[in-house]
Amino acid sequence: MGVSLVIIKSDGKMVGGKKVCPLYLQYKYKGSYKRFPTHQFIEERFWKSGVISNRCPKYNDISKRISSVRSKLEEVVSSPLFRASQT
Repeated sequence: MGVSLVIIKSDGKMVGGKKVCPLYLQYKYKGSYKRFPTHQFIEERFWKSGVISNRCPKYNDISKRISSVRSKLEEVVSSPLFRASQT
Protein backbone atom coordinates (compact mmCIF):
# COMPACT_ATOMS: atom_id res chain seq x y z
CA MET A 1 0.00 0.00 0.00
CA GLY A 2 1.38 3.40 -0.90
CA VAL A 3 0.68 6.87 -2.18
CA SER A 4 2.94 8.54 -4.72
CA LEU A 5 2.92 11.64 -6.90
CA VAL A 6 2.92 11.09 -10.68
CA ILE A 7 2.54 13.12 -13.86
CA ILE A 8 0.89 11.84 -17.01
CA LYS A 9 2.96 13.11 -19.93
CA SER A 10 0.56 11.73 -22.54
CA ASP A 11 -2.22 13.96 -21.13
CA GLY A 12 -0.18 17.11 -21.70
CA LYS A 13 -1.79 20.24 -23.07
CA MET A 14 -0.65 23.65 -24.24
CA VAL A 15 -1.20 26.57 -21.85
CA GLY A 16 0.29 29.95 -22.65
CA GLY A 17 2.49 28.40 -25.33
CA LYS A 18 3.99 25.84 -22.93
CA LYS A 19 3.25 22.14 -22.64
CA VAL A 20 2.01 21.22 -19.16
CA CYS A 21 1.12 17.83 -17.69
CA PRO A 22 -1.46 16.99 -15.03
CA LEU A 23 -0.35 15.92 -11.54
CA TYR A 24 -2.01 12.94 -9.89
CA LEU A 25 -1.68 11.17 -6.57
CA GLN A 26 -1.48 7.45 -7.20
CA TYR A 27 -2.63 4.90 -4.62
CA LYS A 28 -1.25 1.37 -5.05
CA TYR A 29 -2.57 -1.73 -3.32
CA LYS A 30 -2.09 -5.43 -4.12
CA GLY A 31 -0.77 -4.87 -7.64
CA SER A 32 -3.45 -2.43 -8.75
CA TYR A 33 -3.62 1.34 -8.59
CA LYS A 34 -6.00 4.27 -8.71
CA ARG A 35 -5.07 7.83 -9.68
CA PHE A 36 -6.62 10.87 -8.03
CA PRO A 37 -6.35 14.26 -9.77
CA THR A 38 -4.84 17.21 -7.91
CA HIS A 39 -6.20 19.62 -10.55
CA GLN A 40 -2.69 21.06 -10.88
CA PHE A 41 -0.49 21.15 -13.98
CA ILE A 42 3.28 21.39 -14.30
CA GLU A 43 5.83 21.77 -17.08
CA GLU A 44 7.92 18.64 -17.60
CA ARG A 45 11.14 20.57 -16.97
CA PHE A 46 10.06 21.19 -13.34
CA TRP A 47 9.52 17.45 -12.72
CA LYS A 48 12.27 14.94 -11.95
CA SER A 49 11.98 11.48 -10.41
CA GLY A 50 8.70 12.13 -8.61
CA VAL A 51 9.70 15.51 -7.21
CA ILE A 52 8.60 19.02 -8.19
CA SER A 53 11.44 21.52 -8.49
CA ASN A 54 11.20 24.48 -6.17
CA ARG A 55 11.98 26.60 -9.24
CA CYS A 56 8.48 25.90 -10.53
CA PRO A 57 6.61 29.24 -10.72
CA LYS A 58 3.63 28.01 -8.66
CA TYR A 59 5.62 25.71 -6.38
CA ASN A 60 3.97 26.81 -3.11
CA ASP A 61 0.42 26.68 -4.48
CA ILE A 62 1.00 23.26 -6.04
CA SER A 63 2.60 21.90 -2.86
CA LYS A 64 -0.33 23.09 -0.74
CA ARG A 65 -2.86 21.50 -3.10
CA ILE A 66 -0.96 18.20 -3.18
CA SER A 67 -0.75 18.16 0.63
CA SER A 68 -4.48 18.77 0.87
CA VAL A 69 -5.42 15.99 -1.56
CA ARG A 70 -2.88 13.61 -0.01
CA SER A 71 -4.15 14.14 3.54
CA LYS A 72 -7.74 13.50 2.41
CA LEU A 73 -6.64 10.35 0.56
CA GLU A 74 -4.64 9.05 3.53
CA GLU A 75 -7.58 9.74 5.84
CA VAL A 76 -9.83 7.57 3.67
CA VAL A 77 -7.24 4.83 3.22
CA SER A 78 -6.55 4.60 6.96
CA SER A 79 -10.24 4.45 7.95
CA PRO A 80 -11.48 1.11 9.36
CA LEU A 81 -14.29 0.91 6.79
CA PHE A 82 -11.84 1.17 3.89
CA ARG A 83 -9.52 -1.42 5.38
CA ALA A 84 -12.39 -3.86 5.87
CA SER A 85 -13.42 -3.50 2.22
CA GLN A 86 -9.88 -4.33 1.03
CA THR A 87 -9.71 -7.79 2.62
